[in-house]
Amino acid sequence: MKLHRREKWLGAVMAAAGLSLTLVCLPSAGASMGVVTTGAARAITPGGTFYAAQPWGLLPDNFNPYAPSGANAAGTKSCIYQSLFYINSVNGAETPLLGTNYKWTGNGLKLVVTTRSGVKWSDGTSFTASDVAFTFNYLKANPTLDLNGIWKSSLKSVRAASANTVVFRFSTPDTPEQVAILYGTDGAQTDILPQHIWASVTSPATYTNATPVVTGPFTVSSF
Repeated sequence: MKLHRREKWLGAVMAAAGLSLTLVCLPSAGASMGVVTTGAARAITPGGTFYAAQPWGLLPDNFNPYAPSGANAAGTKSCIYQSLFYINSVNGAETPLLGTNYKWTGNGLKLVVTTRSGVKWSDGTSFTASDVAFTFNYLKANPTLDLNGIWKSSLKSVRAASANTVVFRFSTPDTPEQVAILYGTDGAQTDILPQHIWASVTSPATYTNATPVVTGPFTVSSF
């Protein structure tokens, strides 16, 4: 399996049982990505191949980020998909990804998230707040995909208020739920889906998504 690298950003490739992931840079996509790096800037030469061992055994040809654990290509999700933020479970540090900031209003009944401008899906389609709203409403319509039980909270609705604003409304204050919405958990990241692709997927639980359209630093080239 091969992953094409989309940005000058540190990434890993997994290999096991004769299957490998190969990273090749596509430098022209760098400016459109929603990834934020921290620390001092470093000159990273695009291209090349990097292999790393992984303990999961055979990798299934399945890039559905919401497939049951073990049913998708383990260890590849964070290479190709992104959540709104990355939240470090050890120290709580937040890194903006597809989201840039958020705030609670209305006495804790409304979470307003600003999404990143200038991001494009790997097929060239622009990413907008509508993709975020679609993702969460898609989880509501398909409860088996709601791995973090987001819709079991007091969340009442999700809508795109503008091209770069998503509004989450709650029936009762539930600020701790922001972790599942913005990031997910270490075991179940809340990945944002492209509406123009997934809106036509009628059986998401069994959809293998063999040619995923993504915003992450890599794209799948071959399996």
